[in-house]
Amino acid sequence: MSCGFLDSDRILTKLSSVGSSQSQNHNLLSMKYPLYLTQDDRPLAGLRFAVKDTLSIHGLRTGFGSQAWLETSPAATLTAPAIQLLLDAGATLVGKLKTTEFVEGVDPSEWIHAPSSSSTGSAVAIAAYEWLDFTIGTDTRGSIRHPAGVNGVYGQRPSHGLVSLEGVLGATDLFNTVGIFARDVRVFSDVGSYLVNPRKFPQPTPEVRKYNLLYPTRASQTQTPYQIHGGQHRWFPHPSVDTAFWTEAEKQIEGMLLNLESKLNCERIAFNINELWRATPPIGQPRSLDEAVGHIYSAVTTASAIHGGLDKFISEFQTANDGAAPKMSELVSRRLDHARPLKPVQIAAALQAMQAFRSWTQTTLLVFPQSWGRRDYRDDVPDRSVLFNDTFSIYSFGYLVGCPDYTVPVAEVPYFSTVTEQTEFLPVSISLVGRPGTDLELFDLLRYLRQEGVIADVLAGSRLYADATSGQGCNLDRPD
Repeated sequence: MSCGFLDSDRILTKLSSVGSSQSQNHNLLSMKYPLYLTQDDRPLAGLRFAVKDTLSIHGLRTGFGSQAWLETSPAATLTAPAIQLLLDAGATLVGKLKTTEFVEGVDPSEWIHAPSSSSTGSAVAIAAYEWLDFTIGTDTRGSIRHPAGVNGVYGQRPSHGLVSLEGVLGATDLFNTVGIFARDVRVFSDVGSYLVNPRKFPQPTPEVRKYNLLYPTRASQTQTPYQIHGGQHRWFPHPSVDTAFWTEAEKQIEGMLLNLESKLNCERIAFNINELWRATPPIGQPRSLDEAVGHIYSAVTTASAIHGGLDKFISEFQTANDGAAPKMSELVSRRLDHARPLKPVQIAAALQAMQAFRSWTQTTLLVFPQSWGRRDYRDDVPDRSVLFNDTFSIYSFGYLVGCPDYTVPVAEVPYFSTVTEQTEFLPVSISLVGRPGTDLELFDLLRYLRQEGVIADVLAGSRLYADATSGQGCNLDRPD
């Protein structure tokens, strides 16, 4: 029996301010309850979802992670087309979700573990609440992929340009994308496929294709994932490194990859991307990959934020408040100050470097580690002097190349919590990356891997799998 509603906009108006650190009464409507209808043949009927508070919903104000922005913003007169597409397909919207201030990388402090990045509310909600089937987030530099990894759920960054950004606030449309989080592989595949190409829905039975599996490794002298660039370059272990130095998470990932190679009848191709770039840099580009592309994100996104509306917002707020500036975090203010002196020629150079990297990378299927099951307590204060991480990282592929990048939970590992003073578990995830436009093929692959028991659905709550034991990975025996 599918779920239907009498109200035409199909919004269940008992809205939930999941994970919000400030009042969200602007998004609460009169109480209504769903009616269960016997017939609704639309493809996403019966699925409940919530959206990041950067997407427009008709009749509601968008907070953009800022109380000052919220106070000066009128109610939206349209629903973002990406969300309207899902509503028209029968999905039911139940609320809006917390985001960070102007989608900058400010970790919230109201948590035991930092849930990561600007789509934090979307990731936490789908990880915690079984009555949500999927959530919507946005990803510019990793704001879907990393929250999905550290919260142990599936996350989709689609190929750039496949999903409409109309009615979506963000750092820059040049890099931004709209994607989903889900716990169930079939829901993840169905909703994600419909979002990127409703004309090819539903997908056929999964097929076994031939893949080139690229396996980026750390430098040979690097023994752990945390001994290079402060943990920013979290690649796989170099083949020469003794497995005795591997972390428990690396062992879990290795088991999954061996299974993946077996099911796909392929063998991974190990390479170090920094060494490969150094040997084959595009003409006119530095031999250091960090030097070549590390500055692109900070230059483009901060300049886009300034010229795309934040300076205008600040000026209008001051005019309306007797010269008082809107309250903003130190990080946001410093990043805006960084952007104001940038010249158009500097932005053009950054975009040219991005195109050079995009042309250099033409791969079929790339896999790399996403989350290592590493503790990240809220009182582990980050280095506040670092304004940007201007290095090449695992998140750079998505925004530089515009390719699909899906986060896939594969295991969980134990650790002793200094908060609960007992053994707890943290997720371990990988990312699967394909060429731009191969979004449906990646969903097809995930459904096949789920069918073959290589990956599994995850549960809501503190543990990923129903039959989980210490340090074990997927529950591969749960019935459909």
